[in-house]
Amino acid sequence: MAEPKPLTPDELERLLADLDEGAYDELLVPPGDQAAPTGKFADVKPFDVRAWAERRGIKLPSR
Repeated sequence: MAEPKPLTPDELERLLADLDEGAYDELLVPPGDQAAPTGKFADVKPFDVRAWAERRGIKLPSR
């Protein structure tokens, strides 16, 4: 696999101008009829650190 070549200053300026105009937005945001992907742990319940520490006899400072 070939090494990626760095952008020239002119290419970088053009890319930034394109990004400002929203040229690549369709790659970042799914179409309206598709659900956005959720994170890996999106449906995990919050972890109660205080309950975990209490079960192990660890005393945490009060809030």
